[in-house]
Amino acid sequence: MLDTYTDIIGLSDRIEDGWIILTPNHRTAVQVQESYGAHLNHQNKNTVRPTPHISPVDIWLKTLANQLFLEQEGLEAKTILDSYQELTLWKKIIRESDISSPLLSLENAAPNILEAYRLITQWQVSLKMLETYQSKIESSEYIDDTSAFLEWAKQYQQYCRREKLINFSELLQEILPYLKADRLELPDKIILFGFSKPPPLYQALFELLENNTLVEHLQWESLRPMVAKQSYADAPSEIKAAAEWSEAILKKSPRAKIGIISNDIHNYHSVFKYIFQSTFNLKTENNSTYFFASTSKFFKEYPLLLEIPKILKFNDEEMSSLELCYLLRSPLLVGQEEENARASLELYLRNKSQMYIRSADLRSLLADVNKDWHSPLLAQALMKSETLRRKQPYSQNLGAWADFFIKQFEILGMDSSRDKEEYKETLTQENDFLLFCWHQILAEFKQLDFLYHSLTFHQALDILKQLIQNFKYNENRQEAPIQISSSNDAAGLRYTHLWFMGLTDLHWPLSKYTNPFIPIALQKKLNLPESSPKLIHEAAFNILSEFVTNTSDEVILSYPRANANGELTPSPIISLIKTHSEVQQQPLNTPSLQLHPLSLKKYEDATASKSTELLEEKPNIQVTGVDKIKGGINLISDQSDCPFKAFAVHRLKALELSEFTYGIPPKDIGTMLHLVLEQLWASLKNQSAISTLNESELETIIINSCETGIEYLRKKHKYFMHPTYASLEKLRLIKLIRKWLEQENLRSSFEVVAQEFKVQWEHATLKLDFKIDRIDKIENGFALIDYKSGSRKVTVTDEARPSNPQLLLYDSALGQSNQFNPVNALLYAQVNINSPSYHGISLNEDTYPKTDFREQKNISSEYSWEELKQHWQNVLSNIAEEFLEGYLAVEPKGPQICRSCHLSSFCRIQEQHQEFSSAHD
Repeated sequence: MLDTYTDIIGLSDRIEDGWIILTPNHRTAVQVQESYGAHLNHQNKNTVRPTPHISPVDIWLKTLANQLFLEQEGLEAKTILDSYQELTLWKKIIRESDISSPLLSLENAAPNILEAYRLITQWQVSLKMLETYQSKIESSEYIDDTSAFLEWAKQYQQYCRREKLINFSELLQEILPYLKADRLELPDKIILFGFSKPPPLYQALFELLENNTLVEHLQWESLRPMVAKQSYADAPSEIKAAAEWSEAILKKSPRAKIGIISNDIHNYHSVFKYIFQSTFNLKTENNSTYFFASTSKFFKEYPLLLEIPKILKFNDEEMSSLELCYLLRSPLLVGQEEENARASLELYLRNKSQMYIRSADLRSLLADVNKDWHSPLLAQALMKSETLRRKQPYSQNLGAWADFFIKQFEILGMDSSRDKEEYKETLTQENDFLLFCWHQILAEFKQLDFLYHSLTFHQALDILKQLIQNFKYNENRQEAPIQISSSNDAAGLRYTHLWFMGLTDLHWPLSKYTNPFIPIALQKKLNLPESSPKLIHEAAFNILSEFVTNTSDEVILSYPRANANGELTPSPIISLIKTHSEVQQQPLNTPSLQLHPLSLKKYEDATASKSTELLEEKPNIQVTGVDKIKGGINLISDQSDCPFKAFAVHRLKALELSEFTYGIPPKDIGTMLHLVLEQLWASLKNQSAISTLNESELETIIINSCETGIEYLRKKHKYFMHPTYASLEKLRLIKLIRKWLEQENLRSSFEVVAQEFKVQWEHATLKLDFKIDRIDKIENGFALIDYKSGSRKVTVTDEARPSNPQLLLYDSALGQSNQFNPVNALLYAQVNINSPSYHGISLNEDTYPKTDFREQKNISSEYSWEELKQHWQNVLSNIAEEFLEGYLAVEPKGPQICRSCHLSSFCRIQEQHQEFSSAHD
């Protein structure tokens, strides 16, 4: 029977006459029911009446199947798989199959395989037919994929038969013979509403229904709205225009039903949310929002759900330190009042640079009352969690794991131990919703129990994580006057006003690929969806046309002219839609799409008021509390490199978090090397020992010194310092020390008189403490030595703002304390395997080759040695005075300072550079 067209008036007459209405999906069923209710309200028909029989066809088939299982003797009842259960079963089949490749992406392949199986079922192609068709093809790039699919499909069918499982498409196949034999009781009158080109399997169903009962095919009446085409500078401009357009419509027609369609909603979800919330800051009468935005990836909108499996990983005996630091900041974790203590614990862990931490060690740290990171609430929760974990068997079914997850999250999350009234006051609506979704997910988790007989904790946790990532809250918010959705979610729905945006050639037609598991030739022969560019193009045109004819008043088709990657072109399909005007090129009316929403709001407020406030940025501020400032050499070094850096780091404590890195951090390598050299010279005492000791004695001293450094690393990095690794590291160290002693022999005679020597440097009220790595007695005085384990060459200069003032400070501090005078050599010892050497400056070349201050390119020839030392004293005093006076201008010495600085987002130096460039363009 051909389709006929109707409106809600004609449809309501049939509903009241007892017709059953079947729709292709749940969305259409809900809209028909809501439209019918609105029609009754408009007619003032408020009498009590039976619920209309409006149902998606698959739900109706499920009811028929249950009736069939009950009435037909010898027919076993089967569990009907929903979409996610079916996908999970396919993943299980593929994962456990012998032909699965380690390179196969299960998350990408499983949906395609599920789609391929549904297609051949709905187009009534048996596996045998597919196998026969494949055997006739001599060569095809898809042969291997099809062979794999055939094997997996056979295993899938065997598993379903054994476990009595069935999906909706196969369920329809099973029902058809009973319908044909007239062995099922059917309704007297059925309306098939909104079906457009159903697959052959459903066509067969509809033909059988027509033979057994009264069937009518209906579609919504085609509407003729005003259609306009518009283009915008970028997507945010497009979204803002849509929000303002929606606001104007609702002011004029409060009962309007507006659709906003975007196939890029998942990327611009936060932009949609911000712009529409700022436009519609009021509530509707029933306290719901004016708009409802649906997304296909639910967890992107509610990322806190993904933190639940991470919190459950506290059950591991050890965990990544980086992951732990992330969890310590989680708003879901128990005991939020301990957030300051947890921040201290994160700093401690990052400074230790230990990649992993044992759960027992973590509990010990949290329970330490003498530390800043003492967190008794979390420590107690972890102990309860550990006790509960120990009671669990190694493997169990999903139902048991679900109960365990519930108990663990009650212990570790949401702080449910507090007083109920207090908890109720602090529990936000969002957290209520989060907990509701959590229990929905666990209900789905338990429903997968029939697929797995016994799983370990981590296997169960992986399944839970996949469920959360694929979870979509089935909420029908069609009462909201504005529906923001993708084209798939909006298919078949009716609107008074519709804005379809983002119609570029990138997003319409939607990117489609032929299914790789069915031969292309067969797909084209059967005219499967998306099997050719022509079918894709036709489907995109038909869908767009249907959106237009399902809208009563106005349709806007729009596209952005550019995105962050460059210019965009409109989809050629919109040129096929008849409009009432030419494309309107809208100007750019929003700032850059890179602006943060708060910056965007500030921009809009300033633009609206047409006023600009000028603020003078002073390079100095009044400061107090100098006696409490610590920083040692770094304070003077940072002030020298950039005054703002010193202010931010040493006054505001804007410290960079240490990164967790695999292997041993360079700073610990440096500390270890200092320990080795300290032990070495504690034994050697002076340079002459290198040549006077016999080879065996010298080797023993070297080995013992290196063992001191290795022992330090063993205690600090027990996860890495396994016996083999430690042995290799020791061999490397021994080789390095031998090579370094060759450099020590190039110097004139010296005696090591102090190591790790503590000294204080003062300027006015500023007092800085540090240690001098080594002090040597040389022929004409003393030499100060600073060890460097890196390969970058460090030099001593007469700059007004030196980058490496360590040795200058050491010299000045010893001068203030009148110790080890005179200092006639400042040397950096570059102790590394590739280029071991001394760099620095001395009174004459006898100390070490090429260190005479008169031969240095970075030193003015005008200075004598004493004048040079006085110049350094003046330089250090000037830098210290700047810090004390609160000088904090953003004035880096050079671009290399900024490249290694973590404060660029704080000082905004890049913005200054952009303003400077703009002013000179």
